[in-house]
Amino acid sequence: MDKKKVIGITGGAGSGKSEVMKILAGQFGAHIIVADEVARKLSMPGGRSYQKIVDYFGGNVLDGSGQIDRGRLAQIVFHDKALLEKLNSFTHPIVKEEILAEIDRAQKEPMCRLIVIESAIFIGAGYEDICDEFWLVYTDPDLRRQRMKESRGYSDEKVDSIMKNQPDDDLVKKACQRVIINNTTLDDVRAQISEILDDAGVV
Repeated sequence: MDKKKVIGITGGAGSGKSEVMKILAGQFGAHIIVADEVARKLSMPGGRSYQKIVDYFGGNVLDGSGQIDRGRLAQIVFHDKALLEKLNSFTHPIVKEEILAEIDRAQKEPMCRLIVIESAIFIGAGYEDICDEFWLVYTDPDLRRQRMKESRGYSDEKVDSIMKNQPDDDLVKKACQRVIINNTTLDDVRAQISEILDDAGVV
């Protein structure tokens, strides 16, 4: 059985990563793994991260139904680097283990042509030993701002807060082997993906 290529895709908020995922899955037979969805599942009651988070941060991070209030937890760690690092130490290793298990399952799927992992925090997070390549979905900052305001209804203040905490695009570009420019149309994005995968010998 040929080993499928594993691609790590990253990009800032509003860059259009979800649209790239849809194209890769629908047109190119990719098995999609979204790291944030894996983390969310593991932090649900009964999940492997849940009790670690509750034991450390206390019941004030829970909502009325006993689930972790991710917004409340984010507010707690947002301005405290030490708390954020502690939270990451609970969650990141477990998320990585789960992703590795899903990659193993996907490698055995006959219809799967490649495996794509989407995350905002690949660079420096220890995924270099998992992914064959890293791709950046790049969109001009002004266009990202416009998309977040129009598609998500975010205020200027919320957009500013998000953009301020995004990784530096130039640093991420240097760590990625491929860049998809998403400033115009989805047809243009499809053409770029097709060319990249052809060059990589996937299609």
